[in-house]
Amino acid sequence: MLVELWPIERPRPYPENARKWNTAAVDKVAASLRSYGFRQPLVVDAQDVIIIGHLRLAAAKTLRLKEVPVHIARDLTPAQVRGLRLMDNRSHEEAEWDFTLLVPELLGLSADSFDLSLTGFDVRELDVFLRDPMGEARADEAPPLPEIATTRRGDLWICGDHRVLCGDATDADAVTRLFGERRPALMACDLHTGYVTTLCGERKPAWGNSGRPVRSPMTIRSIGRKRTSCFRATSLTCGTQESMPVRLLPI
Repeated sequence: MLVELWPIERPRPYPENARKWNTAAVDKVAASLRSYGFRQPLVVDAQDVIIIGHLRLAAAKTLRLKEVPVHIARDLTPAQVRGLRLMDNRSHEEAEWDFTLLVPELLGLSADSFDLSLTGFDVRELDVFLRDPMGEARADEAPPLPEIATTRRGDLWICGDHRVLCGDATDADAVTRLFGERRPALMACDLHTGYVTTLCGERKPAWGNSGRPVRSPMTIRSIGRKRTSCFRATSLTCGTQESMPVRLLPI
C-alpha cells in the first residue's frame, strides 16, 4: 500500500459524511496523535475526497500539523468509495469489549504508571472498570466497637461551631443543655417505630454578595434513640407540634 505525505489542506472532507462527532472525540484522537503519532493514513479517492479519516484530519488540524499521511484508493469505483466510507464507520459498532480481558490490560498499564487517559476511556469508565467491589464493601463496614467506649451518655462535644450531645433527644434536660435558648430546625424520626433519631438546629441565614440568603452550617445536633412519639420530642423543644418540620425516615 502506497502512502504519501500531503499538505494538511489538500485532503477534502466529504460534504455528505453521515458520521458526526463532538469535541471530546476530537480531543481524544488529538491526544492519540500527539502520543503515538499517525499510525493509520487517511484514505482518499482519486479526487482527493476523504473516504476514511475525517476525524483524524480534524484532530490533526487542532494540533496544527503541516502534513498528514494519505493513501489514494485509485482502484475503487465511485460506488465502492461510498460503500467503504459507510462500512468503515459502521463496522466499529459491531464490536464489543471482553471485560475479563480489558480490565487486566488496564490494571497492567496502571501498574506501569501509564496515563490511562491515552487509552481513550474517560474517567467515569475507568472508575467503573477498575473499582474493587470488595474494597467498597470494606469501606462501608463499621469498625468494631471498643471494649471501653470513648463517648458516654451525657458527653457534650464542642466541634468548632458545632455541638454534639450523646443523649436522648426526647429528654427535656438533655435538649435544654444542648440547645439552650435556640430552637431546632429539623427533627428526624423512624417512620415505623417512632424512634427519634436526630434533632438539628442551624443559625439564621446570612446574606451573601449576591443579595440572596445563604444557609449557614448546621451548628447544633442531638442524637438519641427511644421508642416514643416524635411529637413528644417536638413539644420538649418547641412547645407545639406544628412549630418544627418533622422528617420520617423509612428504615
